[in-house]
This record gives sequence, structure tokens and C-alpha cells, in this order.
Amino acid sequence: MHAQHREKREVPVVERECGERDRGQPRPEPARGRAQPLERRVAEQERERRRVDAVDVEERARAERRDGHRRDRGERGGDERRRKRVGRAAAAQRGDERERAGVFERGVDDADDRQGRKAAGAVADREQREDRERGGVQGEAERPEVVLAPAQRRAHQHRQDRQQREDAQLKEHRKEADELACQRSHICSECSDERGVAISTKGGRLNGCVALVTGAASGLGRATAARFADEGAQVAALDLREPDDVPAGGLALACDVADQPSVERAVARAKERFGRIDVLAHFAGITKDALASKMTLQQWDDVIRVNLTGTFVVAQIAAREMEDGGAIVLTSSRSYLGNVGQANYAASKGGVVSLTRTLALELGKRGIRVNALAPGFIETPMTDAVPDRVREKAVASIPLGRIGQPDEIAAVAAFLASHEASYVTGQTLLIDGGRTVGLGLA
Repeated sequence: MHAQHREKREVPVVERECGERDRGQPRPEPARGRAQPLERRVAEQERERRRVDAVDVEERARAERRDGHRRDRGERGGDERRRKRVGRAAAAQRGDERERAGVFERGVDDADDRQGRKAAGAVADREQREDRERGGVQGEAERPEVVLAPAQRRAHQHRQDRQQREDAQLKEHRKEADELACQRSHICSECSDERGVAISTKGGRLNGCVALVTGAASGLGRATAARFADEGAQVAALDLREPDDVPAGGLALACDVADQPSVERAVARAKERFGRIDVLAHFAGITKDALASKMTLQQWDDVIRVNLTGTFVVAQIAAREMEDGGAIVLTSSRSYLGNVGQANYAASKGGVVSLTRTLALELGKRGIRVNALAPGFIETPMTDAVPDRVREKAVASIPLGRIGQPDEIAAVAAFLASHEASYVTGQTLLIDGGRTVGLGLA
């Protein structure tokens, strides 16, 4: 026991004295250099919180003021509508009561009116109090009126004025287009005058149009000139020699399509006679057949000059005279098929297909449509010279099993020249009884 007591650690005098001296003394404050940033952040956060609270209070106050204004406007409008509604109901009820009672005296009516207005006001006041107790108004008042600022009102009015002007212009353009369609194409059987009265129009799809038809002395050109005249067009028939059979009221002219001055003179005479040019149907063409190994350069040049160069010359000069739009119909027979002994002819007609597409692109902005016909085996003087065995072989390759007729080509030409084909341009129409379909080329 005494040994353990002796082994007990004795506290040094210095340490014991320091502990006794420090006991009860306040602990020193930490260094201000490290505590100051924390205090500043706390203060800044407190100021930011107070600023946000103030902004929120202001926003809520503004929202309450807006709601109050809207509620007041809605209450005034709702009160007036309710008074009118209740007044009408009371008046109707009074009318029924008067009919049942047989009371029609003026004094009684005035008293009933005053009583009805008083009852209507009481009902409206009661409904208003109920709405306020529920914290708002019902019906129309729930949809606050949108109030535009002065600048917004001016912009809105400007948009309305511009829309009205655009609508008026569109209406005027549509009216002009309809009048032009009726005057130039006449695709409808009836039109209306300014009073809205239906009036009949004589003629066909080309009534009032002036058409140039080349190659009009025979074959496809002759049939097309006759069809155009039947459709109401005034026809200028052109051929290398002046055509003998010209539709009534038409004009026969001699013209070499490969000679530019000759074409210019013919077109000028047609315009002098009829006043304008609206349609060109070009059917002039020649053949000079020979195997490619034996074909002379003169044979090649002659066919290219008439069939391709002549097509370009006629289309160019006619298009210059089409002041208000128009239609050009070219011919490109055998443009999709090769044929032994006709290298020059096939090349010329293949060129017409590309020429058609290019002219359609260039003339479309002037309202001139350009299309081409690609007839198959058609009964014409040109095909009459074909040997019988060749004809039989050709007919065997046609799904319809027959040779086409010139009138069938003329009908399609009339369609392309009319307003019925107003959205067709740059196309080459195959009219061959399905022959190219059977060969897998269409």
C-alpha cells in the first residue's frame, strides 16, 4: 500500500501552478484575421436574403393589385350581364303571367317593370356578394381582358392592315386569272358576267386563241390545224408550199422552217392578220434514210437543219410574239427508239427532247409552256411508204394492236395547247399505243 503510494506520479510544481493560475481565466479569442471572412459572408448572405424577401413582397403586392383590377373589371361586366339576364327572365315571366291573367293595362305593366328591375338588381347584388365570398367572380370574369400597350396596339393594327391589303391583292389576282382563263382558253362551258348571271360561251378549249401550225399541208400538221379550228382557234397554216386545205377563217402561208427570214415573214403576216400569237404547234419534218456507213454528210445536214435547227428557229421567233404567255408543242418522233437507216432522223428528234426541256426552263417565267409529242407508228404519208412486212412487224409490237390515227395526235396537241394543261411544261408525251412500254423504254 505504501509502495503504491510512493509510486504515484507527482505533478511538477511548475505544471501544477500553471494549471491553478489558468483555472477560471477566460480563454483567449481566436485571431481576427481568420474569423473576419466568415463573418463577412454571413452578413452578406443575411443582406441578400432580406433583399430577396423584399422583392418577393413587392411582386406579391403587384400581383394582388393586378388581380384586384381584373376582378373589379370582371365584377362590373358580370354584374351588368347578370342584371340583363335576370331582367330578361323576369320580363318573360311577367309576360306569361299577364297572358294568363289577361292584364294588359299600361299602369300594371309599368309597375311590373319597376318590380322586375328591382328584383333583378336584388338578385345581381346577391350573386355579387356570393362571388366575393368565394374569393372571385365566375364565368366571363375568369378570363381577364388583355390590355395592349399603345405600341402593341399600333403594331397589331399595322399587321391587320397589311393582311387586308394582301387579301385584296390575292383576290384581284385570282379574278384576273379567272378572266384570262375564260377569255383565252374557255375550258368551261359557262362563264358569269359582272352581275353574276351565267352566260354560255361558244367554241372549245382554244376559243379566241391564235395558233401557228407548221407542216399543215398533210399528215399530223393538217389534222392538228383542223382540230384547233374546231376548238375555236384562229389558225395560220404554214408549210413549204402554201396549204390548200385551210380551216374557215384561217390563213395559209408558205414557209421554210429552216430559213430564218422566211419564218419571220410568215409570223409577221400572221400577227398582222390576227393581232397576236398564242400557240405554236410544230410538225414540219423530213427524212433522208440511209445506213450510217453509207449516209452522206449532205443527208445528215439536211435532216438536222430542218428537224432540229428549224424547230429552234420557229420556236424562237414565235415565242418572241407571245406577249401574254402561250403554249408551244413540238414533235420528237422516235426520240426514244433507234431505227436502222435513220441515224440522222433519230439524232434530230433526240435533240428536240432536250431542246423542249431547255426552252421550258427559259420561257416558263414568261408564262410560256413548252412540251413535245412523241408519236409512234401513225397513219401518215410518211409511213405510207413503209413496206408491208415492216408495217406488220410494227403492229405486232404495239399492245393496242393497231396503227395510230392523226386525229389521236391532234387531240393531245389541243390538250397541251389549252389551259387544261396549264401546269404541264418541259414534258415529252409518248403516244404510241404502248409500244415503248412493251420494249421496256417507258
